[in-house]
Amino acid sequence: MSELLDLAHRLLERAQSGEQLEVFVSRGVDSEVRAYQGEIEQLSNAASSGIGVRVLRDGVNGAQVGTAWAGSLDDEAVEGALREARDNVRFATEDEYVTFARPDGVASASLTLTDPGVRATSMDDKIAMAIDLEKRVRAGDPRIRQVDSATYSDYEAEAAIASTTTMPNGSSRDDNTKNSQPQNSAMDVARSAKPKRLTRSRMASSSPCSAPRAAARPRCCA
Repeated sequence: MSELLDLAHRLLERAQSGEQLEVFVSRGVDSEVRAYQGEIEQLSNAASSGIGVRVLRDGVNGAQVGTAWAGSLDDEAVEGALREARDNVRFATEDEYVTFARPDGVASASLTLTDPGVRATSMDDKIAMAIDLEKRVRAGDPRIRQVDSATYSDYEAEAAIASTTTMPNGSSRDDNTKNSQPQNSAMDVARSAKPKRLTRSRMASSSPCSAPRAAARPRCCA
């Protein structure tokens, strides 16, 4: 089980009587290097993380759902997100068609999302690639008189989602393989026996993904 999925499950264990919980946890790192005239114009390396919580309670005329989000995974932020989601339930309109998705028994697709080269590439190499990209574009055609920007960027991200609808009798269905569609977190569309409005599926899954990107914008004269 991944660290993120473990965090989601620990929060699900705090579900109170009469409520269902859904937890989405994510974290990632983005790097970007922008070159201009053979030098580095901009360099950034930013990390982000967050947790989203939804609390569902059944009412007389349907379910009420309260949501909350925190941009951190520290204990105080996680606790605050759960508390605010529970508090927001009382402001929600009852809806008979709202429910959390449930496992449908369909096996998960096995897809490789991560590129080990992203983590293995040093910042010095990323800088060198951005500068080299600009140089190659300039040399590509004598009509090119300027390159507005040459950019190298990459990201590495992981997300996990779980809900109490996948944890009957304290158990759950997990998927901690490094598989999924790019930027889609391996969430298939779930099916339900009743025509209720579904949310996200594969409600116990963990999905890392990573990808590099490079681009340049040349400026030409006629």
